[in-house]
Amino acid sequence: MRLPNCTEAVIHEIKLIGYLLDEENSKGKSLFFNRIGFDKPNFPLLNEALKGLACSGEVIGTELAKFGMKHRVMGYSDNPLERKVLALSIWIFDRGSFITAYPY
Repeated sequence: MRLPNCTEAVIHEIKLIGYLLDEENSKGKSLFFNRIGFDKPNFPLLNEALKGLACSGEVIGTELAKFGMKHRVMGYSDNPLERKVLALSIWIFDRGSFITAYPY
């Protein structure tokens, strides 16, 4: 199953710059994203890669959360170094917004 309405997915800039790409706040995720070519100056590339993952990946789990339906989407993510990278992203469907992503 694909993420419904994935083309309307929203990723807030602060999630990318202040969380996933921030060494102090990312709980190690920034190391993963840095290794595949993402950094703060090119955060728009990460935005596009995660939106692409939302539409190309498979929904592997869905649950009702406080703010709407939460979907876990697994798939291969595009990246500047063109490495084959499997990632898990989490989205809240009702708001269409990105929560987080992990290497898998």
